[in-house]
This record gives sequence, C-alpha cells and structure tokens, in this order.
Amino acid sequence: MDQYLWLIPLGFVIGAFGTLIGAGGGFVLMPVLLLLYPNESPGILTSISLAVVFFNTLSGSGAYARMRRIDYKSALLFSAATIPGAIFGALTTAFIPRRLFNGVFGLFMILVSVFLLIRPTSGNAGEKNNSPDTSRVTSLKQMAPITSSLSIPSLGWN
Repeated sequence: MDQYLWLIPLGFVIGAFGTLIGAGGGFVLMPVLLLLYPNESPGILTSISLAVVFFNTLSGSGAYARMRRIDYKSALLFSAATIPGAIFGALTTAFIPRRLFNGVFGLFMILVSVFLLIRPTSGNAGEKNNSPDTSRVTSLKQMAPITSSLSIPSLGWN
C-alpha cells in the first residue's frame, strides 16, 4: 500500500492538468503508471487512473451544477450509453495480458494523437476563429467509457 501513497499528489497534479484542458487527465496518468509499474496488472493500473478521472469529473460536475450548466437529460442519455462499454470492458480486462495491454494502449494513444492532428477544425476556412476547438476534446470524452471501463474487474466486479 505504501508504494502507492505517492500517487495521491501525482493524481492531484494530473487532475488539475486534466481540468485545465478538459480531458480528465487519464491519458497522461496511464502512460506514467505503465512505465513506473511494469509488473503490475492492467486492471490495477486502470483502476488507479479511473479513480483520478472520477474525482476530477466529480469536482467539475459539482462546479457546473452550482452554475446550473448541466443538461441532466443529456447526461442521463450519455450515462446510459456507457453501459455496453462498461460491460465489454469488464468482460475483457481479465483476459488481456500486460504485454498485449501495453501494445493496444500505445496504439490507441497514437491513433488518438493522429486524429487530433489531422482532423479539420470547426468553422469556415476563410474566417479566423479565436475560440478554442472543443470538438476534439468532446470526441475524446465520448471514447472514455470504453477505455475507462476496462478497469471494472479490478474493482472487484468481475
């Protein structure tokens, strides 16, 4: 247990970074965990990452709720849509060896990076748009249920 205590401040730093860019921070934490704990199971590492993202999301949701900026109907629909990904992740994590997990996760990170680099930005080509393009981050958030739910078995739900 003591070997994981230093992850608390790391989680705060990565959570703050994730909040600043609006993407949760799990995409930063998971590679760090994979490098620092090469013999740990993917389920444990994804659980740690998911816990950081959960508390980050909880904090952000609370702030948005106080500002009355939550569309609860859409939130319920998106939540319901995550159930198949959660079930798929729960069923597959127990069967994924660490070496395969590393390769699949690395490939996923490369594909998302390429997607963010080549995907056209929103707006007209002739107009200068000074507002940030949040559609890319939103697309990443829509992929989160499938990837984050891979940790459910390690929480004891397998």
